[in-house]
Amino acid sequence: MQCLRCGCQNKATNEYCEGCGATLGRECSACGHLNGSTARFCGQCSAALKPIAAEVSNQSWQHVLRSLHAKGGERKRLTILFADIRNSTGLIDSLGDPELGMRRLQPVLDLMNEAVVRYEGVVNKSQGDGVMALFGAPQPHEDHAVRGCLAALAMQDGVTRFGDPDLQIRVGVHTGEVVVQAIEHGIYQTYDAAGANVHLANRMEQLADAGTVLISKGTYNAAKQFVEVEPLGLQTIRGIAAPIEMFKLRGLQHAPSSGVFRSGRRLSPLTGRSDQSSTLSAELENTIKGDGRVVGVVGEAGIGKSRLCFEFAESCRGKGIRVFEARVLAHGRATPFQPVLELLRDYFGLRVKEAVEVSRGRVLERLVALSLAEQTTSVLLEFLGLADPLRAAIKLDPKARKTLLLDFVRTLPRSGPADATAVVIIEDLHWIDAASEEFVEALADAVVGTRTLLVVNFRPGFAAALMQRSHYRQINMPPLPPAQAAILLQDHFGDDPSLALLSRNIIERAQGNAFFLEELVNALVEREVLRAKRARTD
Repeated sequence: MQCLRCGCQNKATNEYCEGCGATLGRECSACGHLNGSTARFCGQCSAALKPIAAEVSNQSWQHVLRSLHAKGGERKRLTILFADIRNSTGLIDSLGDPELGMRRLQPVLDLMNEAVVRYEGVVNKSQGDGVMALFGAPQPHEDHAVRGCLAALAMQDGVTRFGDPDLQIRVGVHTGEVVVQAIEHGIYQTYDAAGANVHLANRMEQLADAGTVLISKGTYNAAKQFVEVEPLGLQTIRGIAAPIEMFKLRGLQHAPSSGVFRSGRRLSPLTGRSDQSSTLSAELENTIKGDGRVVGVVGEAGIGKSRLCFEFAESCRGKGIRVFEARVLAHGRATPFQPVLELLRDYFGLRVKEAVEVSRGRVLERLVALSLAEQTTSVLLEFLGLADPLRAAIKLDPKARKTLLLDFVRTLPRSGPADATAVVIIEDLHWIDAASEEFVEALADAVVGTRTLLVVNFRPGFAAALMQRSHYRQINMPPLPPAQAAILLQDHFGDDPSLALLSRNIIERAQGNAFFLEELVNALVEREVLRAKRARTD
């Protein structure tokens, strides 16, 4: 089989080119399954396959491509999770029958697998007492570190709910570059990863105490806007030369969704989205006039929905417009009301790690100004986890509580000064649970005739009743055209003509996805490939 990237001839059974490491055949963009070079539809999910464009053979490009790929696999930055049951051998031995022992361990193994699947990871190895899982491949996710942390917390929470003190697990999570490849096993295919970072993740799990989760600095840096940790300092790990900074994962923290863009990393200019930005600005102008709207921003993962919303939010803040934010996390369907809680915490100005008494005071101060009934105040405080232990809880059935909360949400667009404009942004609506969706629908109806603009973003295929409202507008996010992608790359590469071919190949691989494009550039930068290439041309 001939490689369409470098022209090398390969064996018909090869999955990757022996010359440049490129994938042979057609990889499905929907599920990642590798298909034969003549296939027109994916054999795994039946999606139509995109044609493989022939590329110019070039020794310089082959050098760069080899730095992106390893022979027999591809280099990717992802998150690796290892989890196992503490003293599993002793548990099995204590029962005297290995079969009875495995029956006792199986519910924990099932729980581990379910937690990985819930956050769209893949269990690539499952042993008698634990699992190894990958997040970010084969299905790419820009938040793979967050997903790995969420899966680890879900595992520990699930085991705690068993109520068996002898059943405890330990988990290690690390984010870094590994070599990944698809492995055929007759009629089915698995995905595997190898490299020093896999060893590091495994050693972290072995160092974790029972009932705890250890994460590396790489994972913490990628997920720090969403997680609470306890720093453990530098730790020496057998087989790793330099000490590794570790953290004990405590739980989730609640931060505005735009915080992910304020992590100190350099942001490329927003490119190729002038039409979408103009539409948002026009809807804001209508809202300022008292004609509140709902705007849906729709696009594939990594296409730039969150970045567009972030830039719009920053623009609004620059004009003195109050912006409230919430993001539906990947586990949204399994955690009712999570985005509603996020939104209300932002509305009341509640802060992370603030004392309960202080937060309760903030809420009460705001509610007094709104002249709400005592019953509503009590329900809201309980909903926010701020109930006063010195006051008896008001007894209401669940339906009545929900009605009170919905009524309160409907008042939010009119709760500020009459001449004040507000913007509410809710991200990743495609993960929302049914209970929270009802609250978003109530808010969408309540903005009519107000100076509140509701902006939501979601992936194609998601449908909601709010999309049928007459005051709903939709903004579609198409892939970046090659010319705009080239402008974005120029911000990274400058005008160095020696990088022109490299830019063209990156644009081809990214297929208009801004996140993938920047990930490819970051991979080159991390391995100092660009620095080395520039040094050769200076």
